[in-house]
Amino acid sequence: PNNNQILRNLAYSLKDIRFINFSNKFSEMFIMILDKGTIIRPQSILPAIISLIKTNPEIKKFLNLIKDEISHKELNKIFKFLQSYPLFLKVISLCPIIDIEIEQLIKKLRNKILINIDKSWNNNEIKDIQEALVSQCIINDHVYGIEESEKKLLSKIDYSLKKQISEKNSLDYKKLLCLSSYYSLEKKIWFDYLKFFSPESFFFKNHIMFIMEEDKIKNQIKSIKKIKNKISLDVKDQYEENPYPKWISPSFVTNPISINELAKNRKLRFENNSKISNDKLNVLIAGCGTGQQPIESAKYYKNSKVTSIDISSKSLSYAIFKANQFKVDNIEFLQADILDLNELKIKFDIIECVGVLHHMEDPLLGLQKLIDTLKPRGLLKIGLYSKIARENINNLKNKIKYLELKNSKSDMINFRNKCIKSKDDIISSYDFYTTSSLRDLLFHAQEHQFNLTEIEKIIKDFGLNFCGFDIDSYIVDNFIKSNSNSDSIYNLNLWNNYEIKNKDTFKGMYQFWVQKL
Repeated sequence: PNNNQILRNLAYSLKDIRFINFSNKFSEMFIMILDKGTIIRPQSILPAIISLIKTNPEIKKFLNLIKDEISHKELNKIFKFLQSYPLFLKVISLCPIIDIEIEQLIKKLRNKILINIDKSWNNNEIKDIQEALVSQCIINDHVYGIEESEKKLLSKIDYSLKKQISEKNSLDYKKLLCLSSYYSLEKKIWFDYLKFFSPESFFFKNHIMFIMEEDKIKNQIKSIKKIKNKISLDVKDQYEENPYPKWISPSFVTNPISINELAKNRKLRFENNSKISNDKLNVLIAGCGTGQQPIESAKYYKNSKVTSIDISSKSLSYAIFKANQFKVDNIEFLQADILDLNELKIKFDIIECVGVLHHMEDPLLGLQKLIDTLKPRGLLKIGLYSKIARENINNLKNKIKYLELKNSKSDMINFRNKCIKSKDDIISSYDFYTTSSLRDLLFHAQEHQFNLTEIEKIIKDFGLNFCGFDIDSYIVDNFIKSNSNSDSIYNLNLWNNYEIKNKDTFKGMYQFWVQKL
């Protein structure tokens, strides 16, 4: 249990399992993995954990109960059980819950706490479940919204807490948490009263501390040049409002790897491997968001110095906070547009730019800027949206356009609720379960999409070498069944034919490696 590599192997062995019977033994295994904090991204094993939780007889009972009215007595039973169910508390604290039934349970519990806030609970009786619920709501950017029937009750608590502040009384902790499950704490006047949260608690370390340190961190961020491109500014504004994604734990490899080991592990085909440097790698993460990618990359690449850029200062603030939290010190964070990369005057061995180019005004101009910053024989990882895989998303975007919906939080949440009621396929998407990722998925300020025929032409036109996809091994295994030639996995024409027949292959996005020749 103290061997991180064995725990990592266990985590990856369990992640694709779906449980049909409950097991305390597996619950303990998952807690052991999650307690380590950096073994695997929690969302990677979330589907397995959710399937296990839903086999628990008590949870099954609760999921049936929420369809009807719950008495205060029944509510106390639910809280008593959940307070003593560490796997449930742990997982809802760590990542967005990708399950409509569990989401409905969380919403019901949140609502019942609100309705019964003045009942018999003391601050400790429901503390653990409340902190876990609030953690979930912060991570998902309060994507559950607020019902009309809840607004008056929230105003009442709001008034009560303000009265306690004006009279210099201690704040009611459970009321503060209750309100925090509906609103962002930093926008409320009791910001100065965050000392009520225990500095040693998970909740304080992962949420409150960032709120308290954000302005200080933001003032320290360096910018290489003022951002001027109009589309870049529109995208910047989106990520200032909705930094993407919020996350708690990264995944760190046990042993950092060299470029040659990267090629072997990912089945990538590089030219002239011997001429590629494996010492003191200069790595660029172009469009780092809230920092999960560069923080993991800084641990992943052996002897690396990582430069990490993004156009959003709020996203960068979160990234720097998390880098400090996990003591990762080989990263430099900068506010910058990809269009201004030449200002860095640095050449990189590796550049990762995933999910960024397709949000630029001119993705190919952005690609050229990346190539110009890459060393000869250098490697570039790119992530682009697939036209084929996003067919349903495009249909939903057309509905949004027809309904004249804006990217306001209320419009996004209302449309999301319609998708839930209609049981649209989109509810299976991980990005459906937070406000920031929902905006990224369906309401983005700028988006381009590609197919593999277009990507093959782009690679050829820019004089690049296609090295292979960064994709789950089971997809490669399925592809090889119908394309058995040893070089077929490097043939984009064959992959194009495969995707046409298997439309969900790249439902996240195309992620692939190219090499500058």
